[in-house]
Amino acid sequence: MARHMYTVGASDNGAEGAALTASGWTLEGNAFSVRPKSYGTTNVATDFNPDLVTVPLVRLFHPNTGSHLLSVSESEVINIARGDWLLESLNLGYVFAEDPQDGSTPVYRLHNGSNNDYLYTDSLDEANVAVSNHGYVLEADPYFWASGPDGFNYEVQRYSSP
Repeated sequence: MARHMYTVGASDNGAEGAALTASGWTLEGNAFSVRPKSYGTTNVATDFNPDLVTVPLVRLFHPNTGSHLLSVSESEVINIARGDWLLESLNLGYVFAEDPQDGSTPVYRLHNGSNNDYLYTDSLDEANVAVSNHGYVLEADPYFWASGPDGFNYEVQRYSSP
């Protein structure tokens, strides 16, 4: 069964995705979107609902298993980074830890214990199929992404291992 890796091509002009492809990884497509913290002179991540706060999406890597974990929880990142997990990216973009209920889309985190893979998707149908047919378990409360008034987002791309 494949492992998954997530990258934001806009943040490095596609260099990480190109390196993954050159190493035999396959681009599956866009898994979900994230917001930049700021765009221009306004904070578009929160301007459409200033009472809500975005949080950074952090990527960690486990060198012994090859797993990649995305987290929005500061306490989770601190706790697992004390172990064998390595911080790989402090900020893939920004998401909402709680549902802003303003045209937002949930992002589901699933884990497959048989190969220690994490799957992230904003499709409830895909999450259900992964649970029913592929041994994944819904692991955490979803986080949310929402497009601001300018529609500016970074697409998080999902790759599968060779």
